[in-house]
Amino acid sequence: MSLIQSARIDGHDPYAYLKDVLMRLMTGLLEKHPTCTVKFRRKLLSFEQDADGVTARFEAQPAIEHYRADYLLGTDGANSIVRKWLDIEFDEFTYPEKFLTLSTDHRR
Repeated sequence: MSLIQSARIDGHDPYAYLKDVLMRLMTGLLEKHPTCTVKFRRKLLSFEQDADGVTARFEAQPAIEHYRADYLLGTDGANSIVRKWLDIEFDEFTYPEKFLTLSTDHRR
């Protein structure tokens, strides 16, 4: 095992921890930008691209919101709906190590 895979950070998986740190860092930086708005808890319903940018529709309880932007970033990971709708392949990668997880119930 590599060091990062065997390490634990505050009792958490380092990959999840690093993703959380990165998201908080990027959100903080984006919120400081004068032309940027950061929104969470939205479900992408559709988007349309034209020569001037992208219009996206999101479900945000209790309403449907429309946003216009230069770019649409699909940041929802390996299962990105944006990438699927655009038929963009995901070049998967795997770690070279093999893993084995066991669970036991030991009682005396």
